[in-house]
Amino acid sequence: MRAYPVRLAALLCCAMSLTICSCSEEAPQADPREAVLDALAADVIMPAYDDFEAAASELALAARAQCEEGGEREATRAAWRKARVAYKRTEVFAFGPAVDYPERLGPKLDFWPARAPSIEELLAADTPLTAQALAMMGAAQRGLPVAEYLLWPPQPTPSAQAARQCDYLVAASGDIQANAAALARAWRPGEGDYLGALTDPVGAKNGAFEDVQQSLSEVVNRMAFTLENIRKEKLGRPLGDETQGMPQPDKTESPYSHHAIQDIQANLDMIQWLFHGREATRGLSGHPRLQARPELIARFDEALSSARAELAAISPDLPAAVSSSPQQVRAAHEAIATLQTLIQVDLIGLLALTQSFNDSDGD
Repeated sequence: MRAYPVRLAALLCCAMSLTICSCSEEAPQADPREAVLDALAADVIMPAYDDFEAAASELALAARAQCEEGGEREATRAAWRKARVAYKRTEVFAFGPAVDYPERLGPKLDFWPARAPSIEELLAADTPLTAQALAMMGAAQRGLPVAEYLLWPPQPTPSAQAARQCDYLVAASGDIQANAAALARAWRPGEGDYLGALTDPVGAKNGAFEDVQQSLSEVVNRMAFTLENIRKEKLGRPLGDETQGMPQPDKTESPYSHHAIQDIQANLDMIQWLFHGREATRGLSGHPRLQARPELIARFDEALSSARAELAAISPDLPAAVSSSPQQVRAAHEAIATLQTLIQVDLIGLLALTQSFNDSDGD
């Protein structure tokens, strides 16, 4: 990330008495887009990847403790939930290391919904189950959805298969840990430094972005795309929007753990942090154009609160809710749409950013 000695010196100079120094007309002016990107990079984006890396390590440790030391499965489930939330908060950044070849880390971590036949096929086989072996397999046989299926099996596990199921859980958790670490390294300054490519596109070596206009546009567009994916893929598809109203409960996220609503709430955590900053730090709302529009900030807060409330009113068992209470799921769908429109129309327009199209398929 950049330091700003010249720009800060110029601003301090202007604040001092003119008898001490004067401000040149050529003094560089701080670009608010750069300031917002730097704040988000340091206080929101990189901490989110660090959190996921740490949570994935906890999951791997818990799985080994359960299967190799007789630990409690509930402890591993709790570790999975923590890792799931941490990963879902990063889902807004479905670009760069998450999707770029050859790593393409996103599908390796979260190919959903879980493909039960692929998981059962591997359980029934006699091939070795290690993290290294899973690294050579397809996305349907690895990642957080696979670990969920193993921790909340839809059918009681036959005693003869228990050992292999544990081997698979340890292998899957180790693979998740390795990919979480790879994702953090890809973003971390001094390593892959995709963070630097985002915040300092002109000085970056990989040329992922042309300038700060494109970088900030990418971040804000991804906020809207995440909401579109929630609306279409995570709520609309299970509701039956693609099947003439016939519910598809098997198309939800995290169905075995009943964690789909928490997954979406975690997505909204990141959208909130990008807008306001994390804890006491600054986000998009610190941009001077938004500071001059407090009513827009209030509308964002109201729309976000409404979306969260409508989601909280849904039964945690989303697969059952799309059949038994579709009107409540639809209310959340509509609240998400309102927030999406506010970002895509009002926010992008106010900040004079470039609107782009969603290239995500929801997996």
